[in-house]
Amino acid sequence: MTLSQTDRVKFLPEEHKYILDGNKELIGVTTLMRRQGLAPDYSMIDEATLQHAADMGTQAHQAIEAYCEGLPVPDIPLLKSFKKLKLDIIATEYLVSDFNVVASSIDLIAKVDDNTVDLIDMKRTSTVHKESVSYQTSIYAYLFEQMNPTIKVRNLYCLPIKKGNVNDINRDKCGELVQLERIDEWDIRTLIDCEATGIMFEKPERIDPTTDLALTFVNGNFPKLVASLRAIKELEAYIDQAKEGLTNFMTEHGVEKVEFEDVTISLKRPYFSQRFDTKAFRKDYPDLADKYTNSTEVAGSITIKLK
Repeated sequence: MTLSQTDRVKFLPEEHKYILDGNKELIGVTTLMRRQGLAPDYSMIDEATLQHAADMGTQAHQAIEAYCEGLPVPDIPLLKSFKKLKLDIIATEYLVSDFNVVASSIDLIAKVDDNTVDLIDMKRTSTVHKESVSYQTSIYAYLFEQMNPTIKVRNLYCLPIKKGNVNDINRDKCGELVQLERIDEWDIRTLIDCEATGIMFEKPERIDPTTDLALTFVNGNFPKLVASLRAIKELEAYIDQAKEGLTNFMTEHGVEKVEFEDVTISLKRPYFSQRFDTKAFRKDYPDLADKYTNSTEVAGSITIKLK
């Protein structure tokens, strides 16, 4: 399995910045989530404590990444417990981007088969904020599949690193992988679009599907359905208008057919059509109508009319 690599985005670790094409700064996923109100609130914790926790987390990440890359590592509980997970890690700190708004690095990518991977994000925190990490890793998955269209992400995981000592990673241990919910791609695209346009993303209401399946569908999918129907209606109106204009132009100039690289436009002249009046025939000859009528079952459906 070969993962797509990009040299368009450069990460500057000292400044913790992602630079696109040498001049445009992109934001990281954690920054995007903080701006959009999706990150855990650590405002009550002083800056020095947060920085210390970040430094310890970075050290734990680096130890596991070094092991995955085959570098010499110390025989510490953190790595002993990681080995027991028996993961086939094919990439660490894998950079992904939409090349417009956001860029970030995925902690660990584990191979499932030749066309499938799992994404793993490591967290050295006392509590795993599952919803927040679900959004974070779902953004990773969306960007990964955009860059690697032939490879699918199977599952998203958080790997909790349990602190043995707040000041020393040598006493840390890896917990069991925590599987995360993958957020719908439509929501992830909307989230990134909101950041690009400077507006706040509104999380869709999520309901326990065991309580009301129908309501879950309506809240989760109905807005998308309506938006899609409106887009289709607008496109159909545009197509009808364009076809009317082409019909008038081709009729006026006597053009029967126009060939383009991707499409052929043919003029259909006016004509009279004849249709069998089933309603009148049934009224005049009800017995014959019944004799030559077949009944077939039609599946149930709904009608949606835009207002």
